[in-house]
Amino acid sequence: MTNTEKILNALRAVNWAAAPQPADHKDLEGTTAYLQMYARFILENQQASNQGVTPFASPLQVLGVQDVHVQQSIADEGQKLAGQSPLSYDKVFVMRALEWAALCESGHPSTIGREAMFDPLIGLVINRVPAMVRKGHWVVDESMYPLLDWVNRYGKQLNSACEQN
Repeated sequence: MTNTEKILNALRAVNWAAAPQPADHKDLEGTTAYLQMYARFILENQQASNQGVTPFASPLQVLGVQDVHVQQSIADEGQKLAGQSPLSYDKVFVMRALEWAALCESGHPSTIGREAMFDPLIGLVINRVPAMVRKGHWVVDESMYPLLDWVNRYGKQLNSACEQN
C-alpha cells in the first residue's frame, strides 16, 4: 500500500461528525517531533526562497520541486474528506501530507528515512485534535508551540538530542 493510500484510507475511516477531542500525550509528542523533523528538513534543504517558511509550508515548494504533483483526484478526495471537519487547519494538514506522500512515492532523495514525517499532522486530523495558529504560536489543543524563529528553535533541539545520543 502506498503512502497516499494509507492517508486516504485513514481519512475515510474518520468519524467527521464526532466532536473535537483533547490531545493525548502521543499527539503532543508527535507535534514536537514534527516541528523538529520539518525544521531539520528545511535547514538541510535551505533555499533563499525558504525565508519566512512556516511549519505548514508545502514540502514541494520548500524543495523547489515542480515535477511532482498530487494527482487531482487524490487532492480532491483528501480536501473533500477534510472539508467535513470544523477544524480550520485540517485541510492544510491533509494537503501537506499528500504532497509529502507524492514526494516519497516519486523516490525523491530528501524523503529517504523521513517517510513518516507528516504522520503527526495526519494523526491530529484523524484523532480530531484542534490545532490552529494564534498570536505567533501553533496551538494544539491547550499546548502552545512558539513559531518565532521556529526553524532554528526546533531544528537545533533535534540536533542537540542527536548529539547527546
